[in-house]
Amino acid sequence: MTTSIPQSETDRPPYTNKGGSQQDLFSEICIDWLTSTMQYGDHERNIELLKVVFDEQDTSKGKPSKGYTDAIKLGDVGTLSWHPGNPRMGYSFNMTGQGMNASRFRGVRDDQLIARLNPIKKRFTRIDIAVDFRNGDVEIDDIARAITSGDCVTRHTQFQDFVTRNFDGSRDRTKGRTIYIGSRKNERFVRIYDKA
Repeated sequence: MTTSIPQSETDRPPYTNKGGSQQDLFSEICIDWLTSTMQYGDHERNIELLKVVFDEQDTSKGKPSKGYTDAIKLGDVGTLSWHPGNPRMGYSFNMTGQGMNASRFRGVRDDQLIARLNPIKKRFTRIDIAVDFRNGDVEIDDIARAITSGDCVTRHTQFQDFVTRNFDGSRDRTKGRTIYIGSRKNERFVRIYDKA
């Protein structure tokens, strides 16, 4: 994944996906969760491959992903799960946000990580993308207004907006806010939240 830095105001992406004021859209974008599945086979070989990919030799018993019975934790990077009684499930390799950060801490960018995984026959089943807005670049209230005003174009037909309110009806700005677009059951799901 390569990103180019806008050179002029006209090169910058729009504030909304329909147009609008020109400004930088995000402070940081990264993969926040990565899950891949692999064909069942020699799990010792798969563990060795993952050790090489992540330059990690430390392994320990891990907590299996849902539906799996056995797991090996690969240092602080991720967990390989399998079910010996049901080899059709294959392997599941999970990297949480902490695992992704551990990889970045070792100097491996997200695009380099994907390239390192390329030699392993796998299928990505979950990729969470995190876009962090900092210093008031974009406020969640602005996003909610863009959705309700029609400035946000999406295939989804509904969204949910969760706001913590005080009993007088005012918003409690110390508690944060979460907007969901789509459903977790769909292939594409967007969660926008203000950690407050």
